[in-house]
Amino acid sequence: MIALLVILLTLLSPGLAEATTVYANASLGSDANSCLTATLPGASAKATIGGASGCLSAPGDKAIIQDGTYVSGGLNFTFNGAAGNPIIIQAENRRLAILSSTSECNPGIGLSGDYIRVDGLRFRTSASNPGCGTP
Repeated sequence: MIALLVILLTLLSPGLAEATTVYANASLGSDANSCLTATLPGASAKATIGGASGCLSAPGDKAIIQDGTYVSGGLNFTFNGAAGNPIIIQAENRRLAILSSTSECNPGIGLSGDYIRVDGLRFRTSASNPGCGTP
């Protein structure tokens, strides 16, 4: 009986869940890939940073953004990590994953959640960005 209780508490406790690592690959990936297959790099990955980050939902989850340019409108991340166990969006190779924003006057990336770490990505405004126009 005690063993069954320990098993149930382990399964139901969110702090003990294993963190997920997913990949984005701008040239090979597809956002049609499931979050389960996106745990492998290359063609099994998501195609966009937004697609990969959509798989992140718990403290310790991580998205590895492989080298390439990711053209995207504004991305807003609303999930929450935890103190000492953030959600991480990380370039596989520092500064070789580029978020090229087409979000007009808005930020290319918005962080609305708590304990989110973005590491090694490079940000720039896309040449196809329509710009702000006049206020």
